Amino acid sequence: MPQLKLMRVEDAVKRYIHTRTSFSSSGFPLCRKPQIFWREILRQHINDRMDLQVISPGMGDETNGYLVAAGLVESCVTVFISQERPGTNPSLRRSIEHGIPRRVRIEDYSNLSMNTGLLAAGLNVPFMPCLSGRWGDFRKPGFGRRFNEDGTIPVHHYHKDIVMKDPFGSEVDVALIQGIFPDVSVLMAQAADPYGNTIVVGQLAYDQWTPFAARKHIIVVADHIADTEACKHFPNLTLVPGYAVSAVIPWYGGSWPCNCVGDYAEDIEHMNETLKRSKTQEGAEQCIRDYCLSYKNHDEYMDMIGKDKMKALEATPTRRLLDPMRQWFLDDAEVEKLTKQAEAERAKAEAASEAK
Repeated sequence: MPQLKLMRVEDAVKRYIHTRTSFSSSGFPLCRKPQIFWREILRQHINDRMDLQVISPGMGDETNGYLVAAGLVESCVTVFISQERPGTNPSLRRSIEHGIPRRVRIEDYSNLSMNTGLLAAGLNVPFMPCLSGRWGDFRKPGFGRRFNEDGTIPVHHYHKDIVMKDPFGSEVDVALIQGIFPDVSVLMAQAADPYGNTIVVGQLAYDQWTPFAARKHIIVVADHIADTEACKHFPNLTLVPGYAVSAVIPWYGGSWPCNCVGDYAEDIEHMNETLKRSKTQEGAEQCIRDYCLSYKNHDEYMDMIGKDKMKALEATPTRRLLDPMRQWFLDDAEVEKLTKQAEAERAKAEAASEAK
């Protein structure tokens, strides 16, 4: 019998996110970002010095900005710093340009070279050849520094790419892109079964390789918990097999204000509001209090978003993409029962391990 992987978000953060953890994010700035997981990091560590490293193709989404504004991030590996349509996140810009509340270290990649680095890690090889990364600012050695301004050692140092001639004689210069290995990969998904088999619908962005780049753990945040029959009927959409997953967090709306294709659209109105408020450090800190620290459970979280707002976001034409599998989605009572069973199984296993 496979192991149940269901876990509450507060327990997953406590178990897998520690000081100097490097973690990657799924999705893209408007699409399938595991926002609820980053909110929980803030809820547990708002007053701590975590020195986290964030690996994300777009660093401009709301809660990445909050993590930076709270001083929890030591460095980030990224392609660009924007929330696309709403624009650049002021908290990251303030950190990079003025060191408020601290200066975050940036490793800058192109879309292709970052994908190549994650591909290398996903295949568990140290590097991959790539034509991107051979020119321009990507070659500058100053992006990754040996020590931070306060004298601390960076969480992870990524050497800039080594350029070499094709050893097979074509005379083409290629960059050897170092593998990008996060400690933990956090994947936002439309659905997962209780054992970790994970269904992702729509644009994958970097997620063909990002989950598998993790050195230690793959964490899944799922809008729906589904019967395993859904994975059997849609094997081509089952991106991650259950045996590779450490935890599945059930949380509908976990990507808000980003979208999750098939469930809800992105909340541009909210993004515009929070980016405007985050133009000052004080405004960003108030946003953290309003949108990360203000709720106690999922019901209060949904009240924070607003039932009318969520209903409007759910009126997305992409909902038809999930319609064929909705018959296998479990209701809240079933999910809660399985979650408690998973907690009991983990407690029993951990007690047995300690007894040895």
